[in-house]
Formats: sequence, structure tokens, C-alpha cells
Amino acid sequence: MPGFDTLLGGGLVEAGLYLLEGHAGTGKTILANQIAFNVARAGKRVLVITLIAESHGKLLEHLRGFDFFDQQAVADRYVLLSGFNDIVDQGLDGLLQFISTTVHELHPTLFVLDGFATAREYGESPRDLAKFLHALNALVTAMGCTTILLAPISGTDPHPEHTLVDGLIELSQARSGLRRAREIEIHKMRGGKHLTGQHVFTIRSGGVRVYPRLETVIGAQDVEPGEDRELVSTGIPRLDEIVGAGSCAARRPACSARPASARRSSG
Repeated sequence: MPGFDTLLGGGLVEAGLYLLEGHAGTGKTILANQIAFNVARAGKRVLVITLIAESHGKLLEHLRGFDFFDQQAVADRYVLLSGFNDIVDQGLDGLLQFISTTVHELHPTLFVLDGFATAREYGESPRDLAKFLHALNALVTAMGCTTILLAPISGTDPHPEHTLVDGLIELSQARSGLRRAREIEIHKMRGGKHLTGQHVFTIRSGGVRVYPRLETVIGAQDVEPGEDRELVSTGIPRLDEIVGAGSCAARRPACSARPASARRSSG
């Protein structure tokens, strides 16, 4: 996803733990699964575990309408499982054990946990959730498995996961008159030079497409004009002087050959 990779400063860091947040309908599931199918299409294995979310049948039916969906990858390189019973029966410890067993068995390159809000609810305290995330981070780092957690925005107070994850990505919708524009913002990204601020994205049949703001892309390049850059005359002598193209005389004979009257100051 070229625009998204540009926004991230090149992409996600391998074996990193990322939190993708946003209100319902902002596109979290679509974005995460588009990444997942791109990874699966490259011949690598992806693990998607859902908690309280839509049924797997409905999820696949909705994703089937996008160009990135690959039926051949489903149940082969794209593995879809539920961890709901594990967290209901045994809490966060049970979910962690299920994830650990499955990751060790499948060795996925990418792991997506959809429905992280359920994990928040089953943590008896912020400390419990922090312990779960710390253990999960250690697991996926040891296994070399890049991980994305999907969660809704919950209030304005920071959560333990905001400090423990390697990256925090937020999806939102901004109202403009009668219209709404989809926006994405990278709040945090360890190990990369991401673009700051809000950027527009769209969701079409091709999936999510991100449009980084032009000034942030140019500003991140840190490119200094080269001294050997070729200068081209505009054909308007006074304009050439104003824009600093006077040195073009050495490269463009026409610049030095203009009439003396044209070289006089126009005031």
C-alpha cells in the first residue's frame, strides 16, 4: 500500500506490536485485512483471531467484495480463528495461552487480533492488561511476528496499551458540511520516521488508499537543490532575474543574448 507505507516512513517494523484504533465504521477491519491479504499474496502465512466481532462468515462475505480478497489464501495462508471462548472461560491468561499455542504452531508472519476491546473488558485492572500486553509483545518479538490489534476509541484518557505498543494508528471521519472525509493519523511509530498530522484516505473496491499531505512528503525528503541543476529560461528576461535564473547565462546562450533594453530595470 504505497501511500500508507509513505505515511509510516517505509512500512511496519518487523515483529512490532501495533494498535489500530477508531470508532465503528472508520475502516479498521478493512485496513488490517487488506494488509493481511497482501502478506498472504506474497506467500507468507497470516493469522487473524477475532474476539467479539462479526461472524467469520459475514467477515469473509464483506471482504469478498474488495479486489485484495484472495479466496485461495483463505484457510491456507490466511488462517481465521476465534479466541472468544478462551477469554470468556479463562480470561486474559486463557487468551494469551491460546495465542501462544497457535503462533508456535502456525509461525505466521502477521498476526491480527480483532476485537481488542474485549481484552480491555476482561482485564480486572490496568495492571492486568499491561501484563497481558507485555507478555504478548515478548511472544511476537521472539517469534518474529508483526502484530496488529484492532480496538475502538474509548474515551480521551490514555490506556496502558498506548505506551506499550510500538505504534499507534487512529482512523476517524471528519465532517465537512454534509460530507464526511476519512482521516488517518500516526500518533506513535517506534523505529521509523512517520509523517505527522492527519491525512486523507478513501475506501473503494480496491480497498484503502491513503493520500499523504503533499507538504509533509516534500518536507520529509530533506533534499537540497544541487548546484549542477540545469536551469531553463522562461523566455521572459525580467522573470528570469526575479526567480534567480541569472546563472543560466552560462548554460543558456539566449539568456545573455537578450537586448540591453530588456536587461534594464523595469522599476
